[in-house]
Amino acid sequence: MDIYSVLKKYFGYNSFRPGQEEIINSIIAGRNALAILPTGGGKSLCYQIPSLLSDRFSIVISPLIALMKDQVDSLNRSGVPASFINSSLDYASTEKVLTGISQNKIKLLYVSPEKLENNYFIERIKNHPPEYIFIDEAHCISEWGHNFRPSYRKIINFLKHTGVEKVSAFTATATEEVRNDIIRQLELKNAEVFVKGFERNNINLNVIRTTRKKEKALELIGMKGTPAIIYASTREGCEEVSYYLNSSGLNSAYYHAGITTELRKIIQDDFLENRVDIICATNAFGMGIDKQNIRL
Repeated sequence: MDIYSVLKKYFGYNSFRPGQEEIINSIIAGRNALAILPTGGGKSLCYQIPSLLSDRFSIVISPLIALMKDQVDSLNRSGVPASFINSSLDYASTEKVLTGISQNKIKLLYVSPEKLENNYFIERIKNHPPEYIFIDEAHCISEWGHNFRPSYRKIINFLKHTGVEKVSAFTATATEEVRNDIIRQLELKNAEVFVKGFERNNINLNVIRTTRKKEKALELIGMKGTPAIIYASTREGCEEVSYYLNSSGLNSAYYHAGITTELRKIIQDDFLENRVDIICATNAFGMGIDKQNIRL
């Protein structure tokens, strides 16, 4: 199959968005790439299609459990054999995934950056090395960027241990300083850099100054409708807003790292399937979640 056949068969599209085709062709040609695509610009396809065209599996490094689950569920629904390994899996479940890789039953494996520091995992992957390694939300590697995550700095050690040389990085937000830092930290040789802009004409950003935040949130939801995501800086803040909205007759749930993995999965699925209208969350939720009808 060629890239157009894969695009149509697994994702149902007849044409690529701006920038996708040249990024995919660069990766397939064996070059390292750093791609800056706006949110909703289709960066996931840029690594999913090369993975599907490869004879081996590929690893996608992703920072959030919610993001991994969302992508893997979506791929599985499209007929793509994908899985993830992160802290939500027990030993038996992790072994099942690793066995699937050794038997060539998985094409895409999503892992957290912390998993790459596990010696047992490293040895298993060395025995069945991937064709490609893709680093999603790559701005997390840079101290100059937002959402800096120290474990991203150790990805280079995993690359050296496993010997994988076909490495590409993706993000929606990176200044020139952050872009240079990503390339330097990952030691990407002769990396092709693709910058396709950040502007989204269908998104409005506003700042409202108020001391009555919960009341203002309720008012905005009444104006703009749902589904909606409300972010708070603390776990307690998420819960407080959710309780307030529910007492006002709305259907909301809160999501943060303090609730169980199983409950987070349930809440995420309920939100994606429109059984919950509003998520009140810390930044543990939402980076890369694919829900087309978000309005607020």
